[in-house]
Amino acid sequence: MVRRRPSERDADIRLTLREGTWERVLDSTAEEWAGPGSVTPGAVVAHSEVRLTVAPTSIVAYELRVEPLTHR
Repeated sequence: MVRRRPSERDADIRLTLREGTWERVLDSTAEEWAGPGSVTPGAVVAHSEVRLTVAPTSIVAYELRVEPLTHR
């Protein structure tokens, strides 16, 4: 899931995501990208709809964590 916010204020957004744990893989406001610091959580546990606060003029990307199959 990727979300772009071309705005001047933080925004609360609602997203419907597949059930599971979604890990942030990119936030353009993170310090590692010379930004002021991320306002998004490092991971989101989704059951259907989630709410996020996204910084203005930023791009945020999450990916669904897939657990490896184990052999019994």
